[in-house]
Amino acid sequence: MLPRYATRSPATSARTTSITRLVGHSLAASSALDLASRHPELVGRLVIVDSLPFLPAATNPSATPASMRAVADTIRSRMASVTNEAFEQQQRGMLGR
Repeated sequence: MLPRYATRSPATSARTTSITRLVGHSLAASSALDLASRHPELVGRLVIVDSLPFLPAATNPSATPASMRAVADTIRSRMASVTNEAFEQQQRGMLGR
């Protein structure tokens, strides 16, 4: 997901050489972890707040990455198929604008 929306973040602009501190809360924590794992040269310190490292385990303790792969692939596919306009409309709707 991150590469599709990376252009929306000033943290990934060509002018940025590193991020001294990156704080991610909830779902943004997953994005912060993803960015740090893909581009460790950009992130100095990482603070993760209120995030589950493997969300399916919260409702299914026997879940494994392999058992959840099909679900993750479906979610990823749906998210990737959203147009920029639909994404922006969704974001405005969540913000009440």
